[in-house]
Amino acid sequence: MSKQRRKPGRPKGATRDPQERRADLLAAAERAIRAHGPSASMEQIADEAGVAKATLYDNFDGKRGLTDALVERYGTRVLSTIASGLDQPRTPHEVLRGGIEVFVAVIERDLALYRFVLAENGGRTMLDESAPPVTALLGSMLRQAGVDSGGAEAMARAVLGGIFAAAEWWSDHQTMSRSDFVEYLDDLMWPGLAATGIDRITDPVDLSHISRLIGGLTAPGDGTEQTA
Repeated sequence: MSKQRRKPGRPKGATRDPQERRADLLAAAERAIRAHGPSASMEQIADEAGVAKATLYDNFDGKRGLTDALVERYGTRVLSTIASGLDQPRTPHEVLRGGIEVFVAVIERDLALYRFVLAENGGRTMLDESAPPVTALLGSMLRQAGVDSGGAEAMARAVLGGIFAAAEWWSDHQTMSRSDFVEYLDDLMWPGLAATGIDRITDPVDLSHISRLIGGLTAPGDGTEQTA
């Protein structure tokens, strides 16, 4: 009896972990976006990954799925970077200033990827992901100041929305340096937050629980990198 020929398909050998595979494809997609700009095609991404375009569709259920995964990966990276700076107590003003500085630094390091996120309406996704920890932070500071914390979420979304909108403009125009841009944002945002009463806080704010909350939100679910 002749030996039965193996049908075309997945080669013999150990099967790679799907999460690991997705993480590698996402890393390749980011490299393609950096090389070709926010409008990088699926063909260019597949070429960078060294796979057929069909492999991207199989792993992400089409271009929309790949785009959503990239936006989520970027948002996770931003939150993780911010969380790394929350390991020490800080004053409320230092928390605001530090958060703005970290966010703008992440944008500047990877402008092409940030523009891709914005082009795919990822700003809304980042806002939704960032709002819970910032709401918790503002609520904690308002209670520490002895004032009503009922408006914490509205305040969080107002602050984040303003920062994200300004950052979108700055990423396209960059008519000022990063340090000047951060200074302008800080000058605008802090007086409004101070008016809520949190400027009464004289002791440093303990941020460890906020760092843990962000860590829970950014726990890798598909092998996503956590580094900036």
